[in-house]
Amino acid sequence: MNRCFSILRGMFICFFVPCCVFLLSSCGGDADYSPLLVQADSAIVGGDYIKADSLLAEYDSQQASDEETEQMYRELLRLTRKYVDDQLNVADISAVDSLFRFYEDSDALDKRVKSLLFLADVYKKSGDYPSALNYSLQAKNLAYEYDNTVLLCWVNQDIGGLYFAQRMLGECLEYYRKYYHIAESRHDTLRISYAAARMGLVHTINSNVDSIIYYYNKAITYGQHYPSAKQTVEKSRHNLCDIYIQIEEFDKALALMPRDIENLDNWAYWHWGQNHVDSAAHYFQKLLLLNPSKRIGTKSEYLRILLQIEKQRGNVKKALAYYENLIAVEDSMKVLSQTEEMRKVDAQYNFNAIKQERDKIAERHQTMRMALLLIFLVINILFVTAINIWNSYKRRKERELTYEKVLRQRKEAQYRQSQDQIRENLVRIEQLAQQLDEARQQNDKERAGKLELEAEMLTVHNKDIETTLRRKEYIRQEFETSDLYMHLKMHDGDVYRLSDADWKQLGTYMDDIYDHFTSRLLSLANLSQTELRVCYLVKMGLPPVHVASLLCVTTSAVSKTRSRLFQKLTGQKGSSSQFDELIQRL
Repeated sequence: MNRCFSILRGMFICFFVPCCVFLLSSCGGDADYSPLLVQADSAIVGGDYIKADSLLAEYDSQQASDEETEQMYRELLRLTRKYVDDQLNVADISAVDSLFRFYEDSDALDKRVKSLLFLADVYKKSGDYPSALNYSLQAKNLAYEYDNTVLLCWVNQDIGGLYFAQRMLGECLEYYRKYYHIAESRHDTLRISYAAARMGLVHTINSNVDSIIYYYNKAITYGQHYPSAKQTVEKSRHNLCDIYIQIEEFDKALALMPRDIENLDNWAYWHWGQNHVDSAAHYFQKLLLLNPSKRIGTKSEYLRILLQIEKQRGNVKKALAYYENLIAVEDSMKVLSQTEEMRKVDAQYNFNAIKQERDKIAERHQTMRMALLLIFLVINILFVTAINIWNSYKRRKERELTYEKVLRQRKEAQYRQSQDQIRENLVRIEQLAQQLDEARQQNDKERAGKLELEAEMLTVHNKDIETTLRRKEYIRQEFETSDLYMHLKMHDGDVYRLSDADWKQLGTYMDDIYDHFTSRLLSLANLSQTELRVCYLVKMGLPPVHVASLLCVTTSAVSKTRSRLFQKLTGQKGSSSQFDELIQRL
């Protein structure tokens, strides 16, 4: 009952306040503007964007006013619509800057705040976060002075968004919380929904499950009454289903999930989480077919799961096809990563070029100097970026080649050793056969029996060696196609942490591939869990920087640990490189 009352009261305020704004505007400072523009402005404030678009279209169909103030007001509303739809971009810099200059010294604080917010949004889209934050803070000071709920919500939303874009989640959460509390204090249920959705997103990144569920439920509850919040509600419901699936509350997820294309991924993971292998495969295949333009990282994840499903089913042919597709996608990811880096540099260059054009009239005598400085800066950025990309690519390739070489050498050494043993056994079997013939000729049954038994044991030993080789090769291939291996091999300083289950699985692989690797280590010395993990990662051939990142320690700490482990295992002082060699030989 209280919730219904709160929702109705919020709806009343959302529709009543815009009407009051319209009446006051008609009697005050906005009296010289067309009533259609003032009504459209009020509709935007109230979140009724369909009505606002209709009013603006009706205004545009009439004869336009020659008054500059009304023309600028129309431009303000055009940019406001783009702003609320998050469609402002660097191409709007000239229009936004002109609007800002027009209202810069105006007494109309709401219009000044909006122009500042638009300017901040364009700078944010260009990647110039310091400038964007500067204009947002100016807008914040004016908005608190004007004391307008909608503007205060927009300001805190934008500043929170700036910090979110830079993954400064603590600061981001602070402003989103202000956004939420302002909307809540004014019973503005529409913006409570918007703010709650953003809070849910930040808590999702922070993995605060209780807070995620609380805020997404708020976003759905308060936003479902507004057509303008439809996208926010659907996205919140989608994200909430995803969370329920992750924490294995499948019934709650099922109660929320509609059967539409937007929720195919949730249905796929819902079935996958409950081990409905056939249904999961159906949905993941459908996702690949229906979303060919899906983000490449997501496509890679789908292919990994389908690969795992087909391995479980024993469909080797399909599994190989998915594996080949996965390799192709991961290669594309590397190329796209490099292309995206160059695109960002080009985007920054283009934005700065527009910025120069804007300042050309005011600072004509500095244009040439600024252009030369900009070109020099861009060339240096491109040069440094190209060098960094090349060095990163080269280092990664060198690591991959080194690791592959070590693996190949190990496999060849093991294979040669096994083949030598088999050959020795065969030679011995031939000798035993000759001795067996002699024993039979001499009718020495006891000796003949012993020789037959020894020959049979050697034959069984050869079969065991061959079986062990095939088993190790199978386990090695399984390891090298696992998600765990892909994460470890592709890891390059990004944020990725192994769970206890992952470490346990890694230890199992090491023991299976390298003949009880853990127990042989522990037979030499009593090692801690962290020390064992260092041994596993070094055995895989991962570089120290990589090991440090996975263990959440510094590179120097990893180096000291390796030196200490060498002394612990051998009883002699040694270097970290000697430890690496010891582990590779073990």
